[in-house]
Amino acid sequence: MKKLKDKRWIPKNRALADFDNEVELKAKDFAYSMTDHNIKEKNISWKKSLENELQNSGKITREALLKNWIKPEELKPQEDLKQVEKRRIQKVKIEWKNIKKIK
Repeated sequence: MKKLKDKRWIPKNRALADFDNEVELKAKDFAYSMTDHNIKEKNISWKKSLENELQNSGKITREALLKNWIKPEELKPQEDLKQVEKRRIQKVKIEWKNIKKIK
């Protein structure tokens, strides 16, 4: 993980997931959806079996990405979620000030 953070210029104290781009988010969602489906279908309850199912779904998802010439570790990071959130909060504050001016 450290190598990936360094490669993507992600601060050491931040989570990789804070910089996931759309492809990564969709891939994770797909892997989790497959895992959830299989856990219910196979009635899996043992912790080790659950972990194996999640790893298998992740592996299948990665293989699908690679078959489509998408290397997850080479994807460009998305904008920092904290920065997006700060901008959104600032925008809401400005909108509220404008609403108050109108009243």
